[in-house]
Amino acid sequence: MNSPADPAGRATGALDPSGALLNRVGAAAVIPQVLRDLGLDPAEVFAAAQLEMSQFSDPEVLAPIADLARMASLSMRASGRSDFGLLVADRARADRVGLLGDLFVSADDLRSALHDLIRYFHLVTRGGVAMLNVDGGVAEIRLAFTGPYGDAAIVFEDAVVGILFHAMRNFLGVEWRPSEVLLSHTPTSGAEAYRRFFGAPVRFNALCTAIVFPGDDLRRPMIVREMERRRLEAAASEASTRLGIGFDEQVRWAIRAHLGMANLTIAPIAEELGMSRRTLNRRLAERNLTFAHLLRAVRFATARQLLVESETPLAEIATAIGYSELSIFSTAFRAWSGVAPREWRRQHGRV
Repeated sequence: MNSPADPAGRATGALDPSGALLNRVGAAAVIPQVLRDLGLDPAEVFAAAQLEMSQFSDPEVLAPIADLARMASLSMRASGRSDFGLLVADRARADRVGLLGDLFVSADDLRSALHDLIRYFHLVTRGGVAMLNVDGGVAEIRLAFTGPYGDAAIVFEDAVVGILFHAMRNFLGVEWRPSEVLLSHTPTSGAEAYRRFFGAPVRFNALCTAIVFPGDDLRRPMIVREMERRRLEAAASEASTRLGIGFDEQVRWAIRAHLGMANLTIAPIAEELGMSRRTLNRRLAERNLTFAHLLRAVRFATARQLLVESETPLAEIATAIGYSELSIFSTAFRAWSGVAPREWRRQHGRV
């Protein structure tokens, strides 16, 4: 799919993970072995993707997200497994792939571990954010994605939430299960496989991906190896630096995390970034950007994601990106894309 223009008419490569942004290979390093486990020759799939298998040999190697998405999509199709992302999660757990997983289990308690996930979620994917919500004794770790699209989106989403599930279970014990798991994509033909994998009810077509669990679990501790903890934090910081993350990308992540707020202003974004509104506006102006422009761009990217990957009603999508009325959302989306949201879904949706 060609990357459409953002609301200001510029390419959305910085928002669309199908662009040239570099991402850690991470758990995708196990894709060749998952294909072998299924009786397939990974060399053939990599050749079809026009990629070298050596690119996926090390989780710490940086690769364009477009390459990772293409490999994920072709692997899912070649395997015929709609739950291919869960297979990646299982193999990644078995092979102990991922710096973030090691950092996760070194935390004092589950709350601290999840805050590490939120802080370093870009080491998993730059196409989304993680958020922790606690309300009335129920906790949710939410994963909100803005790309990629198609089969790759399902593989990305399932692999990330599957790896997080394994990390939480390793932290809390093998008997632990969530109360519910939410997935933003449509039900697949292997829906029962998802319920077996998580050992819990699974709800598809959700507005965001989430693992729901009792809030009391946040206080449950794990033994900390302090020296290992320091080493891993230093390694995570270094890995973040290597990604070359720009200031405007950090602002977009903060906007995405607060996108459901009605009448979202710059104030909570500045607070999350640890600066005043004046400083944030000044730093954006230095880059020829404004908060309003970035807000429109993130809304457009998120709306496209939900329209393409889910069957969620348009009114709920409008609310999820901060619009109180469907008509306002429809007018804005038409201005961004040239077509109404319903027409976009008809042209690009998976169903």
